[in-house]
Amino acid sequence: MNYSTIYINDCVVQVSSFIKNEGVSEYNFIIHTTVPGTIREQISSLHNAIRDVFNREDYRNVIPLFKRYFVRDINIVSTILSEETEFINDCALSLIQQPPLDGSEVAIWIIGVTDFKKDSLYEHSYSHNGYTHFWLAGAYSNNKTTKEQTISILKEYDSTLIGKVASIKDNCLRTWFFIDEIDNNYKEFVEGRKSYFSSVGLDEKTHYIASTGICGNNGKNGSKVSMDAYALLGHDKSQVKYLYSKDYLGPTYDYGVTFERGVTIQYGDRRHVIISGTASIDNRGNILCLNDIKGQTLRMWENVSVLLHEANADYSDVSHMIVYLRNQDDYDFVERMFSDKFPNVPYIITLAPVCRPGWLIEMECMATLPLGNGEYRNF
Repeated sequence: MNYSTIYINDCVVQVSSFIKNEGVSEYNFIIHTTVPGTIREQISSLHNAIRDVFNREDYRNVIPLFKRYFVRDINIVSTILSEETEFINDCALSLIQQPPLDGSEVAIWIIGVTDFKKDSLYEHSYSHNGYTHFWLAGAYSNNKTTKEQTISILKEYDSTLIGKVASIKDNCLRTWFFIDEIDNNYKEFVEGRKSYFSSVGLDEKTHYIASTGICGNNGKNGSKVSMDAYALLGHDKSQVKYLYSKDYLGPTYDYGVTFERGVTIQYGDRRHVIISGTASIDNRGNILCLNDIKGQTLRMWENVSVLLHEANADYSDVSHMIVYLRNQDDYDFVERMFSDKFPNVPYIITLAPVCRPGWLIEMECMATLPLGNGEYRNF
C-alpha cells in the first residue's frame, strides 16, 4: 500500500493507493479541515479540497464508490448538503452523526477506484470484469421499536438483492449499523438482526457478515438504527473466506451476537481483507483492560493484527482505519498512540460509544494486498 498526505489550503487529505499499471487501482481518501469557521465554511473547504485532489493527474480517473461524512450536527449538515448536488449524487452517500474529534465539525472518507463502470442493476452499483459491486448507504425504517426497525431494514435490503438474483446470505460482505443511544437500544438491535438472519439461513453453521455496530444518529425522526452495506455479485463462493483467530477472539455467537470478525475476498490479482469493528476482547468474550484506554488500545491492535495475519496481511496493507471512542477526554492520548504507530495510514477518530459500556475504544479497517489466485478473475 502506498501512502501520501496532501495539504490544500486549510485541509489535510490522507491518501492510500493500491496501484496496478494493468487493472483496477484502488484509493482511500480521508479529508480533514482545519478551518476554524462555521459548518458551512468547513464543508466548503472540504469540498474544494476534494475538487482539487480529483482534478490532479494522479487521481483524475478515480471513480468514487462510497462516501461517508462524519458530522457533529447532522441536521445542519443535511441542509447544507441538499444544496451540493455535485457531492451527494456521485456515489453512495453515508451521513452519520459521529463527531470527528480533531476539533472540526465534519470529516469525509471516500473509497474510489479506476476503470469501473456504473451499472444499472442498482442505484449505486458498478461493474467490472464480470463482478458487480453494490454500495448501500443510509437505510432506515420508521417502525416503532429498534428490533422492528432492524428487521425491516434487513428485509428491505434483502428484497432488493433478491430482485436481482442475489441475497443478503450469498452476496452481502459488509454492514455498518448505527444505533442511536446504543447503551439503551443495542440489545433490541442484536435481537432483530439475529431473528432476521436466522430466518434466511445465516447462523453459526453457515456464516454471518462482517460488521460494525456502533453508536450513531442518522437524523431521521424516530429512527433508532440505520445501515450501510457492501455486496458483491458475480463471484464464486470459494472466493470468500471468513476470519476467526480463535486463540484471541471467540465466535461472536458464543455471547449472543451475529457477525463475522473479518472476511477475505480473493481475486485473480489481489486479496481484499475487511476487518469488522474490533475492541479489547478475549476468546471468551470478556472485556480486557477495564478502565484502561492504553491497555484496551494495545489489545485492540493485537486482535486486529492476528486477524490480518490470518489473511496473510499486516498493517502495511491497510488502506484506512476508522476509530471509535466512548470518551472525548481520551482523544489526545489515543491520537498520539495512533500517529506514532501509524504515521502514514489514513485514519479518523470519532466520538461514538461502543456497544458495551466497558469498551472505551473500537476500530475497523480494510486492506488490499497483491496476493492473487489465477483460478479467479481479476478484480
